[in-house]
Amino acid sequence: MSSKAKSAGSIRDLPPAIWVLSSIAFSVALGFGIVAPAIPLFARSFGVTAFAASTVVSIFALTRLISSPISGLLIERVGERVVLSSGLVIVAVTTGFAGASDDFFQLLLLRGLSGFGSAMFTVSAMSLVVRLAPRDLRARATSVYQGGFLAGTLFGPALGAAVLGISIRAPFYSYSITVAIAALIAAVFLSGARTAQPLESEAQPTTSSNLRLVDGFRHAGYRAAFTVSFTIGFTIFGLRAAAVPLYVTEELLAAASLVAYGFFVGSLAQIAILLPAGKYADTRGRREAMVIGSVLAVISAVLLMSWQSPVGYLVSMGVGGFAGSFLSSTPAAIVGDVVEGRRRGPLLAAFQMAADVGGITGPLVAGLMIDGYGFTATFAIGVVATVISLIVTLLMPKKYKPTAVA
Repeated sequence: MSSKAKSAGSIRDLPPAIWVLSSIAFSVALGFGIVAPAIPLFARSFGVTAFAASTVVSIFALTRLISSPISGLLIERVGERVVLSSGLVIVAVTTGFAGASDDFFQLLLLRGLSGFGSAMFTVSAMSLVVRLAPRDLRARATSVYQGGFLAGTLFGPALGAAVLGISIRAPFYSYSITVAIAALIAAVFLSGARTAQPLESEAQPTTSSNLRLVDGFRHAGYRAAFTVSFTIGFTIFGLRAAAVPLYVTEELLAAASLVAYGFFVGSLAQIAILLPAGKYADTRGRREAMVIGSVLAVISAVLLMSWQSPVGYLVSMGVGGFAGSFLSSTPAAIVGDVVEGRRRGPLLAAFQMAADVGGITGPLVAGLMIDGYGFTATFAIGVVATVISLIVTLLMPKKYKPTAVA
């Protein structure tokens, strides 16, 4: 397929299920945006250390990591719809109970259980996106899906500032409600007909053609996507999620609401250019989009480390949002290119697991570094991680095709 042919498509040509998934993602992310700044603060309210508080973030990622391979196998056996809906129900129930925790260990346990449901949802949803989206629209399909998340995280932190002012527990109850709504949307609008294999793909085997994990790592694009996935998990969902709320309130001595406003700025910047970034990856190439995103991620990490003020914090979050526009859609599109027409479960699960490993280690590293060395050293670790990710991305062949399959 020529480049011109590829660029002729538009998001209007996407299957209806992609838009339904985007709506589900919005509802989930709206609640997560509300609860994210409250998680380490709620943990600290039980009188634990910064390291102990960081484990509440890490346990969620740990259980996601453990259950991601299981989710991949379940997709092959019972299909994405069942796995997705079941995962949403698990998250809604456990999060509601987490808000009612009487002690730190109850909170830790319930956040861990929530991670199982989260893995079921994210792996199955991404499997649907890469299976249903046409190859020449795959990055834009991922952008639309991610756009739902970003719209939720855009409004979530803004609402979170108000909800957090009501009670430290209120954000958990809010998250439980929004995930329950997402489960209802899935049950009503994500029909079997909308998730059926596209006609143009019926001739391509999806279960009998096996693609081993080692085959994926032979592909330069998959290696880069895997590395970027880990970096995003480590720096954004791990290190920043655990360190930034404490940094703003304990180092900058600012109100807790500034934490939420920072996440709001990051989401606003990311959603502003998300669809153009996806189109760029589809038409100009995956490598070019990944390089732009990786460079911006390095700049964001350096700003957070070196410009320690409320303004510096907000600018860093904004630049990080621009980086996320490229790094949230392009790596997933690359994985979709690699697994197209093959069994999706193993490579998609491994791709998700990379982010979860980063999400586990990031908060632990943050907690240890904050307790022992302070916030500057903690954010320096983020700079190193983003530089490594940039180097791996630069090692992708310059003539890498978006449609290349290992």
